Formats: sequence, C-alpha cells, structure tokens
Amino acid sequence: LLGAVPIGALGSFAQGASAAELAPALAACLLGLAAFEVWFRGLVHGLFAIDFPVQRPAGPWLASRAGVVSSAAYALVVTAVAGPALEGWLAPLPLSQPELFAGITALVFAVGLALAAVRERSLSLVPGILVQALGMLVATGLLYAAFP
Repeated sequence: LLGAVPIGALGSFAQGASAAELAPALAACLLGLAAFEVWFRGLVHGLFAIDFPVQRPAGPWLASRAGVVSSAAYALVVTAVAGPALEGWLAPLPLSQPELFAGITALVFAVGLALAAVRERSLSLVPGILVQALGMLVATGLLYAAFP
C-alpha cells in the first residue's frame, strides 16, 4: 500500500514518460518499500518479538502482540504519509475525510498484520518486500497502461 504514494506522485510523470525515464523512479520507490519493511517488520516487530510469543513456521496461526504493535505503527505512519496522496484518488467515494482516513488506516493495519504473519512464518523479510514490490509494479503497470 505504501506503493500508492510513489505511484500517485508518478501519476503525472508517467503520462508520456518512457519506460527508461520511469525506471529510476520505480527503483527509488522499491528501495523505499524495502526500507519500510526493514523498519516495521525488522526492527519494530523484532524488538517486540523478543518479549512476546510469535508464530512458528509450522505452528498455529495467531495474531502475535509483536505483529499487532508493528502493524499499528505501520498503519499510522503509512496513513500519515500516503493518506493525502490517496485522498485525491478516493475523492469520488461518498465518504467524509475522517471516514476515508479511518478506512485507509484499517486497511493498512490489516495489510500490516498479513505482512507480520508472513514475516513470522517465513522467518524472513524478503517475502514481505517481494509482495509489496509486486503490488507496486502491478499498480504502476496498470497506471502506465491507462495513461500512455
């Protein structure tokens, strides 16, 4: 979801830009997504995983405290960063600004929980980074195709 920020910023740039012109911007966006994963699923989640039980790769599914805390922090930061960019895209929806931001926060929190579960069960940050990168690349491709 954080990919929506650079995609929104790239929206006007992507119109009429060649793939070669778009590539460095996409690379920078991918690095940003990786940094967010390392920060929230690596550092924040890792600090709480020391003191609280987390999922095991073959164990039962659960929402760990470390996952909930890191997802809540992720949701607040992503909403603060991406909310204004998404607000313009979601303006046609019949929602007030508080409802819109509450919806964005809830959605990002759910995505954060899913990414935390992937991190706990895989014991790696790489799958979460790949999921976010794939989502950003697909969304950018759709945007690029829609506005050639």
